[in-house]
Amino acid sequence: MQSYIINRQDRPERLNHAREELSKQQLNARVFKAFITKPGWLGCRDSHLAVMEKCKEEDMFLILEDDILFLGDFHTALDEVSGELPSDWDCLFLGASPQEPFERYSPHLFKMGKAWCAHAIVWHNRPNGAIEYILSHKSDINKIDVFFANEIFPKFNCFLIYPLLVTQVQFKSDTCTRSDVSTIAKNYSLYVI
Repeated sequence: MQSYIINRQDRPERLNHAREELSKQQLNARVFKAFITKPGWLGCRDSHLAVMEKCKEEDMFLILEDDILFLGDFHTALDEVSGELPSDWDCLFLGASPQEPFERYSPHLFKMGKAWCAHAIVWHNRPNGAIEYILSHKSDINKIDVFFANEIFPKFNCFLIYPLLVTQVQFKSDTCTRSDVSTIAKNYSLYVI
């Protein structure tokens, strides 16, 4: 599976961290040099869209941000969910910050509901799927995780892995004013039950 890690060149400490995480998981990922913008969420959005554009011919690909923190084994978790995903799945979030209760789909999957974050996503590129929709609606997208929550999750087969596989490490955010990434795990345990 083609994999990319999004990193701003002015944040080498984050790239070093991401490489350590990838090494522990025996994952290889190409580094995508993130767009540096003000506000930061523009660069985040444009970087995710550029990686999607690069991978639009791939059957499946992984996009990671450089502040990832794996809580379990990536390969084992993907093996567990592979038989549970429907053939027409669009995306598998390896972590997210749910904002409402999620519906259980199978032992290791929940249907995505309203949630924030885009730090670890496996995309499945299929005809008339989410990737095609996202790339044809680029001009409609402001904050990418808000677009996913409002447009993609309700219209496509999007899932959240269970248990939580990837959260974020506490770095200064380039995209928002959050003060504590522990809300990912707190919201996950509150709404994904």
